[in-house]
Amino acid sequence: RRACRFDRSGRFLFSGGDDNLVRRWDLKNNEHETYEGHESWVLSFAFPSDGGTVISGGYDGRLLWWDLEGPASKPQAAVDAHKGWIRSMTLSPDGKWLATCGNDHLVKVWSTATRELVQELAGHTCHVYSVAFHPGGMSLVSADHLGIIREWVVTSGKERRQLDASPLYTWHKGYRAAAGGVRGLGFSPDGRWLAGCGLTEATDTFGQVVHPAVVVLDWASGKQARVQRSRGNEKGVAWGVTFHQSGAFHAAVSGGRDAKHLYFLKPDADKPFHTMSLPSAGRDLAMHPDGSRIAIAHFDNRIRVVNLAKAKP
Repeated sequence: RRACRFDRSGRFLFSGGDDNLVRRWDLKNNEHETYEGHESWVLSFAFPSDGGTVISGGYDGRLLWWDLEGPASKPQAAVDAHKGWIRSMTLSPDGKWLATCGNDHLVKVWSTATRELVQELAGHTCHVYSVAFHPGGMSLVSADHLGIIREWVVTSGKERRQLDASPLYTWHKGYRAAAGGVRGLGFSPDGRWLAGCGLTEATDTFGQVVHPAVVVLDWASGKQARVQRSRGNEKGVAWGVTFHQSGAFHAAVSGGRDAKHLYFLKPDADKPFHTMSLPSAGRDLAMHPDGSRIAIAHFDNRIRVVNLAKAKP
């Protein structure tokens, strides 16, 4: 599996992957459904504030709207959103806007009420990997293959500034090949920190001699606060990062050559305060709405859920 997300209520867990299918698990009743409609890999999900819909984005460039509950059925609606892969999507804090990005170098903003295109944001010169709304609701950020993060003003669609996540990008002179990109983005609940994840120090891109890393940016100044790496020397990519609702820490998941880990980090530290080994490479993660669990999409086609509650004596 390549993507996983909890719905707003936390009852359902959705996943997508290389089989072009959307799968839904009912965590309350231990049941699952399979949705068919995409013509390529499924990599992203969003849950509008109406509480009855889920939106999926695929490498076919399409956005599909589905009924959240009940038996699996055909999509409610479909939109050809991007020319090429949809890499990521995110909802604004008020639920009015859906932002998407993809391989056509564009960021697009859609109305969740009408499903119509509201803004097309151009400026990236390569694949755009991830998007995220600032918790304040007035800014949207998008990050690309080169480690460039652009901040957009939501009301005008104008670019305000660029933030530097270049430690997540490497140009290898010997191979004449590039590696990296900001694979995931996450804001702290108070909007103070922006974390981007990916790989760093790619000494051998074809041999996968790359290392998972998280770049933490101070939102007010726009400057890099630190580059966070693991305590080991595992080789792979940090594919996803998310903050806990408390704001006290964030989690990142890795997968690759020998990176199969879940890292727990604090914004003001360079190394994880806890690392959990995983049975298979991780490709995405999602925090439960109540902060009690983390779901991880794994390379072995499984979704695993980690309980964050403290063990009783």
